Parts: sequence; C-alpha cells; structure tokens
Amino acid sequence: MKKFLSLLLILSIYSTSFAFERTVLAEIFTSTTCGPCASQNPYFDSWYKNSPYKNRVAVIKYHVWWPSPGNDPFYLANTTENSSRVSYYGTNYVPRGIINGTSDGSSSASTWITLIQNSMNYVSNFDIKILGNVDATTGGNLTIQVTADNNPIVSGTLVLHVAVVESNIQ
Repeated sequence: MKKFLSLLLILSIYSTSFAFERTVLAEIFTSTTCGPCASQNPYFDSWYKNSPYKNRVAVIKYHVWWPSPGNDPFYLANTTENSSRVSYYGTNYVPRGIINGTSDGSSSASTWITLIQNSMNYVSNFDIKILGNVDATTGGNLTIQVTADNNPIVSGTLVLHVAVVESNIQ
C-alpha cells in the first residue's frame, strides 16, 4: 500500500508539473444585419465584460456577409480573413459560437457562456508566450515570437493558429 501511495504521489506531481492555466477561445460569428445577433451579442458582451474569467477568455468575432443586404462594414473591411474562418468551420448561420475550436454553441449566448465556464475546469499541456514590438519606423509592423513549452506526453500532429485582433474599434 505504501508503494502504491508513493507511486500515486509521484504521478500526480509529474502530471501537474506540465499543467498550465488554460485560455479559452470563443469564436463568435455575427453580422450587423442579423436580427438575432442584436440580442445575443449584447448579452454575451455584458457577461464577458463582467466575468471573473475575463482574463482567461479570448474572444474573436467574425462578421459575415449575410443576411441581406450583406453590407456589414466589419465584414467588408476584412473579407478574406472572415470568409476563411466561415469556410474553416462550415458556418452557415449567425449568430454562432465555437468554443475552443471544437464545441459548437449554436446560436445561444447562454450556451456559449456555459461552454466557456465548463472549459475553465481543464488545464493546458502548453504554455505559450507571446512577445511583441511595434516599430513605428517600419509602418507599424508587429513582430511576434511564439514559444510553446509542451508536455512530452503529447503526441501526434499539432497545429498552432495565431491571430492578431483589434479591440475597442470606434
């Protein structure tokens, strides 16, 4: 029994030594011409603004070209990248929330919130550090270095997506 407890203690120390606090990714598909988005977005935004998890949740909103007339200014300002993510997830309705790239929260902001809260219970096997500088002499270019320290137990093909986003656009 003593050997079993010692082994259990060693395994628990080993497994937690490679555990990192997880940042949850919420990808929200929306449009300024979408009626249901007009209620779901403010509900979600209010929760996010006041959430105790705010520093552990990254929110990216992708604007789409539907419903008609398809004149969403945020979509028109960034058609290539928005269309790319729509295609990546096969999105054909808005609003839609995808949490951590896998959980489909459908059109319900309350479901998005529940999925985010449930994700807080999981740790990450990776610690990603991002360092950046803006050099105004080169036209405001941003250079980012991403380093991932991974758990040696993780295997398989891994993909790292990096996104630069803007907030508080006026």
